[in-house]
Amino acid sequence: GLNFTKQLDDHLRTGLQLFSRDLGPTGDYKLKLDWAYLDYRWRDWLGLRAGRTKLPFGLYNDTSDIDAAHPVALLPQSVYPAQNRDYLLAQTGVELYGYYELGAAGAVDYRAYGGTIFLDVSQSNPMVTVLELDVPYVVGARVVWDPPLEGLRVAASAQALRLESELLAPDPLSITIPAVLWAASVEYAPDDML
Repeated sequence: GLNFTKQLDDHLRTGLQLFSRDLGPTGDYKLKLDWAYLDYRWRDWLGLRAGRTKLPFGLYNDTSDIDAAHPVALLPQSVYPAQNRDYLLAQTGVELYGYYELGAAGAVDYRAYGGTIFLDVSQSNPMVTVLELDVPYVVGARVVWDPPLEGLRVAASAQALRLESELLAPDPLSITIPAVLWAASVEYAPDDML
């Protein structure tokens, strides 16, 4: 990954990331635009991003490609599946975010978003031909509480989306799947232990 960010003025920033990978049958080192955004941060507790922004799900989805930002090389695949990174990493739309100090109770980091996810249907399967695959909407939010206990983080994430697909298997088939995903996360990292 190669990313660029630029502070345009005191409140406005832009950024983008180019990404390529080869993970078994996934990737084949094809270069793509991973994310790109325009970010207006009015205050620490309120900002707005627009563009292709990372999905804040669990503790690490939005930092999964920054190895130094998480404790292990391969994150738990039940929550952060590396094979599905291309469509679980980012959404195209808007995001409201902020960091709010709670005094003696610590602080809260929040993000709420809405948009769509663009999916690549170029991968083939001899049994099923995917003619069309769309996500007309995705909405979600994540709240991370940093309590006053050093090294403790508690998070809750929720996401709703609809998946629409046209398949040829061998007859034409239309499928609509509404989905609600959620995750509750707790991390405690005192000193060198996690």
